Amino acid sequence: MRTITVEFNAEFTKSWWERLLKDEDAMNRWLAKLWRTESDGYPDNMEAAEKYAQDSRGARVIFQQTGLDEKHHGELLWDLLAARGITPDATKQPQSVYWDHVNGLVTDLATCAAAFAIGEQFAADRFAYIHAHQDTPADVKAFLDVALPDETYHATSFERISTPEALAAALARHNEAVEMMQADVNRQLKL
Repeated sequence: MRTITVEFNAEFTKSWWERLLKDEDAMNRWLAKLWRTESDGYPDNMEAAEKYAQDSRGARVIFQQTGLDEKHHGELLWDLLAARGITPDATKQPQSVYWDHVNGLVTDLATCAAAFAIGEQFAADRFAYIHAHQDTPADVKAFLDVALPDETYHATSFERISTPEALAAALARHNEAVEMMQADVNRQLKL
């Protein structure tokens, strides 16, 4: 049962997504950045399993399965980008401001699971909006057909192994990170 609500700014997402739909280069840059984020999810989850879930087989399985799912998402995005004639270079993709900030609270299993739960729910909400948009390209929708249910399940799974206090702290970090991301997008629009 869900106990947290991650605020989702549909208007900001609509504006951002519709700009990407009109700018193929920007769309491809976002897809390449998403490829890196999803691909990085594999080692991040495997590391978390080793570091924070040694005493909980159930938690370890959640981290490991999520890592495998994220690796699969990265592979799907690699293929999507290849079909668009793009070979992404991980070293040229910007590091995720969001994850850097949210992960700053991680000190144990509960805070790690909380950070991952909030981030996965944020991704699921964003993916759901993009998937439902009538102008979303077919290749992106095909990726989301796989990734969206996974992200939703990951959020629920991580929430189950966290605590209310850790979830509240992660939600505060999430809100700060979203403000930073939105400010960055707005700054880029003014350039």
